[in-house]
Amino acid sequence: MGVKTDCLQNETDAFFAQLFFNGILNPDEKDTLSSKIRATYYPYLSNQLKIISYLWSLQQQAMYSCQTNVWDDCTSTNAKKLIYNWVANSPEYKKECGIN
Repeated sequence: MGVKTDCLQNETDAFFAQLFFNGILNPDEKDTLSSKIRATYYPYLSNQLKIISYLWSLQQQAMYSCQTNVWDDCTSTNAKKLIYNWVANSPEYKKECGIN
């Protein structure tokens, strides 16, 4: 892997860790985040809540593609691929990682 690919992978790993952390929140904490996301008009959400919302949608896509509703190896692998694609296609991360 080159430096640019390593940069994308590092960003992917950071977002994956955030998704994993969100998965270990207790139900009340998850409900609080969900309520804040649902109650706020999307353009006015904080960037962090937008990221959490998007990561949750990627997790749901991964579960759907694995035909499951639990976090397992298939879901984990697919979620990481979806996050990587998101990062790799983001103009901000392309710039940050020096990719034209």
